[in-house]
Amino acid sequence: MKVRVLYNGPGKATIVWPFDRYYMGEAAAPQAEQVYRQRVRSSSTYITVRVSGGTGVITGLSMDGKPIEDTHQ
Repeated sequence: MKVRVLYNGPGKATIVWPFDRYYMGEAAAPQAEQVYRQRVRSSSTYITVRVSGGTGVITGLSMDGKPIEDTHQ
């Protein structure tokens, strides 16, 4: 999988991942998006990715160790 690397100084770099979407159940999506927007800068947020044949797909989005689908305000 190809990524873009931006160098920020000696020993530091930012990786620009080729992802811009996460798909989840329609019923839970509005609340999850609201929680994400409110807490993304103050939470430990990470994604789980599956890579096959050079193509990656986000399979999970977690905030503070819990799947976003289980995160409530």
